[in-house]
Amino acid sequence: MIEFSHVSKLFGAQKAVNDLNLNFRKGVFRC
Repeated sequence: MIEFSHVSKLFGAQKAVNDLNLNFRKGVFRC
């Protein structure tokens, strides 16, 4: 269970970073 929790947390962080990069790119393209 600990490993699964760690992996899911890591995956969540990765998704958050990807979303941030996506939003940043959209903002840059808008300007």
